[in-house]
Amino acid sequence: MTERKPSPGEQSRPEQAGSRGERRAIGGVRNDLNTMLLPMFTEQAEATSFQTEVDGCILTMQSGDGEFRLPTALDRKILNLLAAHVRDVIRSGGRPTRHILVHRQELLDLLNGSGTHAGGADYRRLNERLNRLLSARIIAERAVNAQTSRRRHFRWIDAFEEELRQTGRGKELVRLKISLSEDAFSWITRNEGFDMTHQQFSAITSSGASISRIFDICLAKLVYARGEDVYMQIDDLRRRVPISAHLRSFKSRTLKNAMSAISASPDMSRLVSLELCKRAADGFHPLDGQTRLENVYLRVSKGPGSLPSIDCLLPEDRQDGLPTVRLAPGQALANLLHEGDEILPLFEDQEADMP
Repeated sequence: MTERKPSPGEQSRPEQAGSRGERRAIGGVRNDLNTMLLPMFTEQAEATSFQTEVDGCILTMQSGDGEFRLPTALDRKILNLLAAHVRDVIRSGGRPTRHILVHRQELLDLLNGSGTHAGGADYRRLNERLNRLLSARIIAERAVNAQTSRRRHFRWIDAFEEELRQTGRGKELVRLKISLSEDAFSWITRNEGFDMTHQQFSAITSSGASISRIFDICLAKLVYARGEDVYMQIDDLRRRVPISAHLRSFKSRTLKNAMSAISASPDMSRLVSLELCKRAADGFHPLDGQTRLENVYLRVSKGPGSLPSIDCLLPEDRQDGLPTVRLAPGQALANLLHEGDEILPLFEDQEADMP
């Protein structure tokens, strides 16, 4: 690949300037609340398709390439890192782009642990993760009224380009240019989110896919509630992970293990505290004896630490001037189902607006 001199605008953005040296996202990683809440990544290791329903929307995930399965919550780490690079450009006064240059070691450190020696197997796994993100297609469908529904197809990344160097051991990956899809770029920049250090992020995500997913969902719900207690029906939680296990098995195994791991983790327990309870006519009570599964809820309470401070990377879109709204749970999927730049209020009857 021919090296070119960066433009003045690119020179002001060290993480996207194309230097051959390592460029780390300077503020750790970036989470957005709606990706944390929504079931965009499957927990099933070999799944090539998955469907679930959440917030009145049917989500279908499909792999467009028979060679690769669907991306998991661990593959999402790459998107967290790309979001951090976009954030750094915006906060340094640069113009953000969905085409992001990232050094291979930064990705491997995030995926495998900082300072871990990388070998051929690590590069192959990185390539597989990128291909899963590239081939995955998400279909969101939501009813407009009794006769009409809207469906949107989108993906996380459009392309990735590898820069390779010839060495005595063969070709060695140096860096990548990863192109987010327009939907993913808008999702990252126009939804509220927060920053997390690499150390915190690694400690949480190393706990396992289902544990980190349950923690993400609970933390996002708690942040939206501004620290007030939140009660989640456990089937809603199961659908958000998402996991195909039967509800009884999810409660007795997956959720039980996650609650134990979160309680034992200083990084997670300082933010959230979890307790199973039952819903009755007069409110919620501690879980005791036999309780119907539909009445079992998870109470999410604030831990002793401070909740993360949330913000939006582009409070006002620099291209169309539309203000960014605070998308509460249940509105993020509606925001995807739009035409052009107009966000459709899909909670209302839109038959009259249809062409």
